[in-house]
Amino acid sequence: MKKTLEDISAKEFLYRRFDKLTEKNKAQWGKMNVKQMLRHINIATNLATGKTPANRKPKFIERTLLKSLILWGMPAPKGKVQTTAELDTVMNKIEPADLNEERNSLKQTMEEFLLFGVKNEYHPHPAFGKMNGKQWKRLVYLHTDHHLKQFGV
Repeated sequence: MKKTLEDISAKEFLYRRFDKLTEKNKAQWGKMNVKQMLRHINIATNLATGKTPANRKPKFIERTLLKSLILWGMPAPKGKVQTTAELDTVMNKIEPADLNEERNSLKQTMEEFLLFGVKNEYHPHPAFGKMNGKQWKRLVYLHTDHHLKQFGV
């Protein structure tokens, strides 16, 4: 079974992994530190609710082939995918001060993301275009899992 935030046990599994993060966790690839990573996921999750505006239009290959491959579970190449400018905490020189604050903020964002889909239609993804709730919940799970693995949890 594919993991998704539709499954409460998958969400709780991510939260337990968030709680294992410390300042000592170093990235196994990429340039973010652990606090920047949590903020990156937070900003990215907010794409679905429109709190983070998407400033690009998806290309045909992204919204068709790539979207399908990612949602089916093709792992993102480590350190090879360039994020969009809005999500790039390193380029934007975002240096969160407190790890616990970032962790709690991300959990709150995930809860808001899940509640948003109950009454609202999720916003399009900047690369994958229109996505339904199931697709967004799968993508947010996969994206979060990818970055937690980046930091060894």
